[in-house]
Amino acid sequence: GEKHMITVCQVDRLHVLQQRTIQRNGYEALQVGLGYRSTHRQKRAALGIYIKAGVGPKHHICEFRVSSDCMLPMGHQITARHFVPG
Repeated sequence: GEKHMITVCQVDRLHVLQQRTIQRNGYEALQVGLGYRSTHRQKRAALGIYIKAGVGPKHHICEFRVSSDCMLPMGHQITARHFVPG
């Protein structure tokens, strides 16, 4: 048999929380949240972000810089099909 290198990507409840734009923030990025975390374990400011996006509380939040043509709407769920090989 042959060995092939692969990357396993687990995408569990991955949603777009905020859009960072040049006009408002000086750069373009998407803030995404992953997983689930209980409401009483969240800070009050973070709960406002989740309510605006229309999603539940997230366990982990991070930002990814993107170009303006790759912006996704707030609350959009990202699945494994969103990612492309390469």
